[in-house]
Amino acid sequence: MKIKKIAAFGLSALMAVSLCGGSVSAADFTDQAVAYEADDSAHQSQFYKGVYYSWTKNDTNDGVILLSAWNTAGFPEVIELPATREIDGKELPVVGLGADIFNIRSNGTVRNVIVPDTVTTIGEGVFESCKNLESIVLSKRLQEIYRGAFHNCTKLKSIVLPNTMRKIGISAFEGCSSLSSVTLGTGLREIGMWAFKDCPSLKSITIPANVTNIGGTLKVFGNTPVTVYGYSGSEAEKKYAGKSGNVTFVLLDKKTTGVTIKASDKTMTASASKSQSWTIGAKASNGAKLTYKSNNAKVKVSSSGKVTVPKKFVGTVKITIKTGKTSKVVTLTVKKASNPLKVRTKNQKIKASAVKKKAKTFTVKVTKAQGKVSYKSSKPKYVTVSAKGKVTIKKGTPKGKYKITVTAKGKGIYNKKSKTITITVK
Repeated sequence: MKIKKIAAFGLSALMAVSLCGGSVSAADFTDQAVAYEADDSAHQSQFYKGVYYSWTKNDTNDGVILLSAWNTAGFPEVIELPATREIDGKELPVVGLGADIFNIRSNGTVRNVIVPDTVTTIGEGVFESCKNLESIVLSKRLQEIYRGAFHNCTKLKSIVLPNTMRKIGISAFEGCSSLSSVTLGTGLREIGMWAFKDCPSLKSITIPANVTNIGGTLKVFGNTPVTVYGYSGSEAEKKYAGKSGNVTFVLLDKKTTGVTIKASDKTMTASASKSQSWTIGAKASNGAKLTYKSNNAKVKVSSSGKVTVPKKFVGTVKITIKTGKTSKVVTLTVKKASNPLKVRTKNQKIKASAVKKKAKTFTVKVTKAQGKVSYKSSKPKYVTVSAKGKVTIKKGTPKGKYKITVTAKGKGIYNKKSKTITITVK
């Protein structure tokens, strides 16, 4: 959707305040970014860590709002916004980011942004379509993110909103296709419609109990499938619990007395070449969210119950599954792999007349054995075998069957294995 550009901090207020020593009209505000870039000598500006900024005081004259940002040589990949601005010899905090200040000038170069803890508001469309923006550190005092502030930031992967946050505007994160992790502060009150529309990487989100307005009558997540975790009696429960559609609602504070967890043990064979995975598939009888913990640091288990076993791992792992006061332990057994021992020498058939007057010898050929190889004869009185696999059928050996057992002791992830060849004297 195309977002209409509206000044985030009130046009009427800006028309009345001093802009770097001059007055601002409605027409000036509409074209101000172009004017500053074309002739910044006509206006006071600040150069801070690779970026020029124009500014104005807020309507209470105790803070600064950044109105535009530019650098004709191009923006740096990492932008650290200024925390203060000196005006008339007095340092004032930067409290807000005005509408659109980066979205039309970033040229795709901005990758990381650090917002100082003085900022309380991020204006409309500030970072819209910053296609290469991957991460942003937000102010710990942030209270509101306006409409479309991060719209179409397709490489943004995660966002952490502080507990001071009160409102997320319409389409604030719409089209952030790589956004997979969102942490909402406990002070949040309102989530605007389409705030997380078209965010296919966002599989789940926890909505705090204090939120009282979620998207009005329209959708917050568009048609993207998502699991919403929330609390009893909350607005999230009212909006999503038991409803059909793309949102699955899970209560975080269900009663846990008498709850059972269904899960089974697992046995697998070790792999020498690659890691292996197993999804536990556990379920609580009350549908509550489960947590998982492995007792072996080498074997990881995700929040969704997916277990990752590294290559060459052998052993037993205990995984504790828990919800509330209820827990269950499942056992994952990774057993040793079969020894790939191969005996290339076939069974032997020898005429008794061939060994009547002299002994006969041959060597057992062994490949792919894991661990030390040993040899043993079933009847060493007549047939012997050396430590290197040389078999001697003694002179005068009577008719019968004689066996040579080849054993690979095993090592690492491989077990012990034996094979036999039969010598028939007839």
